[in-house]
Amino acid sequence: MKFIFSKKTGLLPLFFLSLNLSAQEIYIPYRDGKLWGVSNEAGTEIIAPKYDSISFNVQDDYDFKLFHTYKNGKRGVILDGKEALLPEYKDVFATYRGYIIGEMDDEKKHRMIIDKSGIKITEQPVLSILRSESFGKEYAENTYSTLFHLLNDNMREDLFVWNPKEQKSTFIYKDYYSIALRDDKKSRQLNLSFRKNEPDPLTEVTLVSDGKSLVPYVTKNNREMIVKHIPERSSYYGGSQEGVKAPHYASPDTYSDSVSYTPPPPPPSTGRGSSSSEVKPAGTSAVSEAAPKMPSYIQVSYSLENNIPKAVYSYGYQKDAKKVTKRLKLPRKIKNLAVESFKGSQPQRKSGDSVYTYSNYITYTTKNKKAILITGDKATEYDSIKMLNPSRDSGYQGILYLLGQKDRKNGKMKFSFMDGNQRQFSEFDELIVNDVFGNYDFSYWTIKKDGKYGVINPQGELILQPVYDEIVNKKVENGYGNYLRLKKDGKYGFLTPTREKPTSGINFLEPVFPYRIRNVYMQYPYWQSVFSSTSARNGKKGSLLIALEDEKGDLLGYADKNGQLYFKN
Repeated sequence: MKFIFSKKTGLLPLFFLSLNLSAQEIYIPYRDGKLWGVSNEAGTEIIAPKYDSISFNVQDDYDFKLFHTYKNGKRGVILDGKEALLPEYKDVFATYRGYIIGEMDDEKKHRMIIDKSGIKITEQPVLSILRSESFGKEYAENTYSTLFHLLNDNMREDLFVWNPKEQKSTFIYKDYYSIALRDDKKSRQLNLSFRKNEPDPLTEVTLVSDGKSLVPYVTKNNREMIVKHIPERSSYYGGSQEGVKAPHYASPDTYSDSVSYTPPPPPPSTGRGSSSSEVKPAGTSAVSEAAPKMPSYIQVSYSLENNIPKAVYSYGYQKDAKKVTKRLKLPRKIKNLAVESFKGSQPQRKSGDSVYTYSNYITYTTKNKKAILITGDKATEYDSIKMLNPSRDSGYQGILYLLGQKDRKNGKMKFSFMDGNQRQFSEFDELIVNDVFGNYDFSYWTIKKDGKYGVINPQGELILQPVYDEIVNKKVENGYGNYLRLKKDGKYGFLTPTREKPTSGINFLEPVFPYRIRNVYMQYPYWQSVFSSTSARNGKKGSLLIALEDEKGDLLGYADKNGQLYFKN
C-alpha cells in the first residue's frame, strides 16, 4: 500500500503527457490528516487540503463531478476540480434542471445561481427563483436552455433565458416592477402580463420558442392579442422536433391486404399422377429421405384422489387430447402428502422422442425426512429441501432446490443443488442467498466449505474457490445493487455480480487493502458507477474507485484498483 500524493507541478514526463492528452482528467477527494482536498488520478494535488470534509453529489445529472465541501459549518461546491462556490453558504441545492443554488446565511436568504460548469448565471445573489423551465432543441444533449423568472434584492423582477452552450443570458424583460406568467400547455405557448413600472398599464404578451430562446409577440392593445400559430409538437418546454412530420412507412406489397398472392407453379409432372414418381434432377438419388420424426409432447400433472396420489398424462395440448391416469407407488407410512405448484417455469424431461412437461410436484415426509417427486419414478429424500429462485439475469433456466443431508459420522449438514429433473450437483457445508438490493439479479451466492468461504452461481459453477476467511454481502451506497466484500489474511477485496466471469481490476479485486471496503464505484466519475453490475455504457468509460473505512465504519478515504491510497495520516 502506498500514498501517491504529490504537489502540483508544471513538469510531467513526456510519456505521461502523451497518454493523457485526449483523456479527461479525473478528480478524487483526498485526505491529509483531518483536512480534505482534491487530487487527480495520478495523485497530483489540485486543491490543497482545507475542508473539514468532502462528499459526492448523489444526483445522476451531475455524475460524480460535483463535490460538496464543508468548512466551519458552511457549504460550498467543487465542479470538475474547480472551486465553483466557496464554503460560505448555509445550504446548496443541485437541481435536476442543470443549475445549482447556493443559499446564503443571511436574514433574507439570498441565493446565488451557477450552472453545471460553474459559470455564474446571476452576477449578484437574488431573493427568490419564482420560476424556471427547461426547453429548446438541445434537450436530448442535456444542454437545454432554461427560462428564469427571478426576484431581485430591490424587489424588481427579471425574465431571461440561460443558454448553457453559449454560457450567456438573453434578457426578455429586465428590472420590471411585476411579471406574471401563466402557461397554456394545450396551445403550446406561454402567456404573461407585466408592468415596467408601478404606474404603467398592464401589458399582455405571448411567448413562443424559436429553439434557442423565447420570442415575445406583443399585443396591439391591452385587449387584443396577436396569437402566432405554433406546430402541435412545438413546445417551449423542450420540443426537440418542432414542426417535424413523422415519416410515413408504406408496407411492402407482399404484406399488403390489397394485393392477392399467386403461388408458384407446380413442378413438372411425368403424367403418372403421382408426386412420388416425378423425375428427379440429374445427380439426385431416387430414394426419398425420410422426414425427421416430430417429438411427442406430454403434459404430466399430479393429483390426490381420496389421498391416493396419481399422475395424469395428457398427450398433446388440445382439449380432447388423450389422457392416461396412473397410480403412483410411494412408500408406506408417509405423512404430509401434498401436491405443490411451481412458482416459476415448469421442468421438462426428454425420453426418446417424447418431451414430458411437469405442471406440479409431490412432497411428503417419511422417517423424519422430507421427500420430493418431480420427474422421476422415485422421490428424492433428504433431511431438508428448500426451493430457490434464481433470477432471470443469472442465466439459470428452470427450477432449483437446496438439499440438506446430515453426515452420519459427525451429524453436520451437507448441502447440494437439485434441478427440476432431480439431478443433484455441487456440495458444500452452508449456502447464503445474497440480497441483490434491487439491481440486476445475477445470483452470486456465498458458500462455506471446510471453514472457508467462496462464491457459487445457480449453475453450480464456483465463481470463487472457498479460500476466504469472510465474505459479506454489501449494498452499494447511493446506488443500486450489491457487492461481496472479501477478507483473507486480514486484508480486504471485493467482487461484484455479473453474468460474465470475474475480471481482475474491473469487477473483482483480490484482498489487498488493510482497511475495510465501504463502497465501490465501477466507472468513476460517472453515475453508472453505482450500479454494481455496470459496465461502460453510452461510451462513458471511467476508472475503478474504492472507498475505505475504519473499524468504526467512518470513511478513511479512497483508493484505486492497484492499491494506491488517496489519503494519509
